[in-house]
Amino acid sequence: MVTSNRIWDKLKKGEPVIGCQIRTRSPMIAEVYGCCGFDYVFIEGEHFPYGPESVLDMVVACELAGIEPLLRIVDHDPGKILQALDMGVKGMIVPHCDSGAEARALMTAGKYGPIGERGFSNTSRATGYGTLPMETYKELANANTMIIPMIESRAAVENLDEILDAKVDALHIGPFDLAESYGASVHDKTVQQAIDTVLEKATAVGVPVATVSATPEEAARNLRKGFRMISFSSDLALLKSAGTRALEQIRSAL
Repeated sequence: MVTSNRIWDKLKKGEPVIGCQIRTRSPMIAEVYGCCGFDYVFIEGEHFPYGPESVLDMVVACELAGIEPLLRIVDHDPGKILQALDMGVKGMIVPHCDSGAEARALMTAGKYGPIGERGFSNTSRATGYGTLPMETYKELANANTMIIPMIESRAAVENLDEILDAKVDALHIGPFDLAESYGASVHDKTVQQAIDTVLEKATAVGVPVATVSATPEEAARNLRKGFRMISFSSDLALLKSAGTRALEQIRSAL
């Protein structure tokens, strides 16, 4: 049931929030992340094949392991947002939000009135299959589920004030798509200035900003820079790194 959100609890205390991406559709890995102490699982449903049943399995595993499930979906489809939230997903990471109108539409799809117009079922999994009174659930859902647009283009940066005016819960920068939009490397000064602009403007109005980090060192730098949420690496990247390193060590010992 959607009665709390550890992410919000930590953010309100000024503590950083750190998650890890899952690409393999493995509920066991979600449980391991929870046992490790990560705050959230970034379910990667944009670039990897997640159907509704796979998402549901991940959500159940996250709840058992005490870790929050966030889902990145492939598009802005209100029906997909509704279905995921009804399963118990705590946050929707939505790619390529480029305007205030798009941000407002996401809030309309993901929040109950008076904020939005999310459709409701009084027997969804998120309501405890109807054990929570509907009015109580709507209040809890608005407070504890997150709409997190991704800033991934020059247009999004240019329209950032309008996106923030939509009262989104957080932003997630996609640095590589953002760099593609500018036709430059992610390390280019123009791209870094755009990232700084997003971070500064969002922070000024109390909207937490997330970004990806491939290494612990990069994560620490981003936290010092002012990011509040870190989407760290992924299950596949960590497995590949550990496997490659172990194989090299074994071969070098021969």
